Amino acid sequence: MVKITALLFVIIAPTLAGILMVVVLSMASPADGGTVLGQQGMTLLLVVLGAVVVSLPISYVVASKINRAIST
Repeated sequence: MVKITALLFVIIAPTLAGILMVVVLSMASPADGGTVLGQQGMTLLLVVLGAVVVSLPISYVVASKINRAIST
Protein backbone atom coordinates (compact mmCIF):
# COMPACT_ATOMS: atom_id res chain seq x y z
CA MET A 1 0.00 0.00 0.00
CA VAL A 2 2.78 2.44 0.90
CA LYS A 3 4.63 1.61 -2.31
CA ILE A 4 1.55 2.37 -4.41
CA THR A 5 1.01 5.61 -2.48
CA ALA A 6 4.61 6.68 -3.04
CA LEU A 7 4.38 5.91 -6.74
CA LEU A 8 1.17 7.90 -7.15
CA PHE A 9 2.54 10.78 -5.04
CA VAL A 10 5.39 11.17 -7.52
CA ILE A 11 2.80 11.61 -10.26
CA ILE A 12 0.11 13.63 -8.46
CA ALA A 13 2.26 16.13 -6.50
CA PRO A 14 4.06 17.72 -9.46
CA THR A 15 0.83 17.80 -11.44
CA LEU A 16 -1.06 19.72 -8.77
CA ALA A 17 1.93 21.97 -8.08
CA GLY A 18 2.28 22.77 -11.77
CA ILE A 19 -1.40 23.54 -12.20
CA LEU A 20 -1.46 25.86 -9.21
CA MET A 21 1.81 27.50 -10.26
CA VAL A 22 0.27 28.37 -13.62
CA VAL A 23 -2.73 29.86 -11.83
CA VAL A 24 -0.54 32.07 -9.64
CA LEU A 25 1.61 33.18 -12.56
CA SER A 26 -1.45 34.03 -14.62
CA MET A 27 -2.77 36.20 -11.79
CA ALA A 28 0.47 38.17 -11.52
CA SER A 29 0.54 41.29 -13.61
CA PRO A 30 3.88 42.70 -14.78
CA ALA A 31 1.88 45.72 -16.01
CA ASP A 32 1.51 46.77 -12.35
CA GLY A 33 5.17 47.73 -12.30
CA GLY A 34 6.81 44.60 -10.95
CA THR A 35 8.14 41.36 -12.24
CA VAL A 36 6.00 38.26 -12.01
CA LEU A 37 8.20 36.39 -9.56
CA GLY A 38 9.27 39.50 -7.66
CA GLN A 39 5.84 40.26 -6.25
CA GLN A 40 4.36 36.81 -6.36
CA GLY A 41 7.36 34.72 -5.35
CA MET A 42 6.21 33.96 -1.82
CA THR A 43 2.64 33.32 -2.96
CA LEU A 44 3.95 30.95 -5.60
CA LEU A 45 6.04 29.08 -3.06
CA LEU A 46 3.13 28.74 -0.63
CA VAL A 47 0.75 27.53 -3.34
CA VAL A 48 3.20 24.91 -4.58
CA LEU A 49 3.88 23.67 -1.04
CA GLY A 50 0.14 23.55 -0.44
CA ALA A 51 -0.30 21.45 -3.56
CA VAL A 52 2.29 18.98 -2.32
CA VAL A 53 0.55 18.71 1.06
CA VAL A 54 -2.86 18.22 -0.56
CA SER A 55 -1.56 15.61 -2.98
CA LEU A 56 -0.45 13.22 -0.24
CA PRO A 57 -3.98 12.30 0.94
CA ILE A 58 -5.15 12.16 -2.68
CA SER A 59 -2.35 9.71 -3.45
CA TYR A 60 -3.31 7.60 -0.43
CA VAL A 61 -6.99 7.45 -1.43
CA VAL A 62 -6.19 6.50 -5.03
CA ALA A 63 -3.66 3.90 -3.84
CA SER A 64 -6.18 2.33 -1.48
CA LYS A 65 -8.71 2.04 -4.29
CA ILE A 66 -6.10 0.42 -6.55
CA ASN A 67 -5.08 -1.91 -3.73
CA ARG A 68 -8.72 -2.96 -3.17
CA ALA A 69 -9.22 -3.53 -6.90
CA ILE A 70 -6.11 -5.72 -7.06
CA SER A 71 -7.08 -7.69 -3.95
CA THR A 72 -10.53 -8.66 -5.16
